[in-house]
Amino acid sequence: MSTRARRNFVSSLALFMVTSAFVLTGGAQIADASSPLAKGTIVGHFDMGGGVSGFLRPISGDITLTKTSTSGTKETVSVKVGKTGTFLVRVASGTWVATGRSPEFHINSVQAICRAKAAIVVTSNQTSNASVVCFDKGTD
Repeated sequence: MSTRARRNFVSSLALFMVTSAFVLTGGAQIADASSPLAKGTIVGHFDMGGGVSGFLRPISGDITLTKTSTSGTKETVSVKVGKTGTFLVRVASGTWVATGRSPEFHINSVQAICRAKAAIVVTSNQTSNASVVCFDKGTD
């Protein structure tokens, strides 16, 4: 086999292997799978609660997720939330705190910060749930 034919064969084999890995991982980014930081997924809801019944309704806005390492450094991820109030984001494993702001929620004419009731523990290749709720005055 000539040198040129050998190079073409090796290149074709490498392309086949990368394509196979992409298909076998369900189309996931290969770089994400080999990342030094293990990642998980947070699926969440951003809602406003209030009224006599305390009902929840979805709201749009911005969710900020913050993780503080043992050394004290902070990692922050922000995600826009549409009118359905749902969001999905991939983040590094660890414990995250979620806060939210919405143009639909104000206290004393100022856009207020809403918080999740509990921290979100993210585990590699797992899905964690989050709920960020803004409560109208007198309901919390």
